[in-house]
Amino acid sequence: MAMHAHSTEKMTTPAIEDEMLAWAEGQWREKSAGDPNATQFTAWAYESDVTRQDLLRRRGYAQTDAYFSFRTRRLDEPIPEPVLPPGYTIRAAFYIVWR
Repeated sequence: MAMHAHSTEKMTTPAIEDEMLAWAEGQWREKSAGDPNATQFTAWAYESDVTRQDLLRRRGYAQTDAYFSFRTRRLDEPIPEPVLPPGYTIRAAFYIVWR
């Protein structure tokens, strides 16, 4: 079992974030107790979110080399057709059913 926690600095306050992490960590400990496949609880912080980075350090988290790259685009504009080199196609790599 793995659990990930994520929020942004614009969506919460340090006090609420601390409570959220405490609750999520407790849930993870409870649900992973006795599970031989339990891995770790992971919390993320944007590079620019120094407040969250400080909070995570105070709670005993350590920075790793793992990272995500988030990209955004406007949803009120049409999606342009992709331009691919000859011989390339775009297809789904796998299908996930969300429950």
